[in-house]
Amino acid sequence: MRRMNLSLSRHIRVASPLERHGSGRLGRVLSVLAVVLTMTISAVALFHWTSAGEATAYDFRKFDGVRSAPLAGGSLIATTEAQWQIMWRGLRGDQPVPPFDEARQTGVAIILGERPSAGHSVSIISAARRAGRIVVLFEERHPPRMLPTRAATTTPYTILLIDRAGADVVVEQRVRD
Repeated sequence: MRRMNLSLSRHIRVASPLERHGSGRLGRVLSVLAVVLTMTISAVALFHWTSAGEATAYDFRKFDGVRSAPLAGGSLIATTEAQWQIMWRGLRGDQPVPPFDEARQTGVAIILGERPSAGHSVSIISAARRAGRIVVLFEERHPPRMLPTRAATTTPYTILLIDRAGADVVVEQRVRD
């Protein structure tokens, strides 16, 4: 029986032609660019997933008002004729009630709550379909700073009669500084 003595030699690495010419940096740059591109594509896909694609705008009628009686701020939704009547009478009193078709319309009231002076109002930016819901986007308009306003507690509101029925309603406020 013969005895053999084996020794392991070091692993010899053969450099590629790019590495021999100092272009190893190119490989790192390409790797970083690939990561950045992947992250950008992921961010765009996430944005489209959360926004659920294009929004479809709905037509609506708008009825603005200001009450002198204090009311809590918030929103009210009417999907039936009875709810529409209660909402309208609660905010507009004895004014004639516009017709309401439960099968094709939704009523939304946005009430700002008490404000210390006149000149505040609700501005509707959009009423649209997003992710299968009716999304109403609004912002509060403040009186101009230059003009004097009378000090009186008011409660501004807006009632929308949206030409769409059968979907959940979400009311969102855009706030500007």
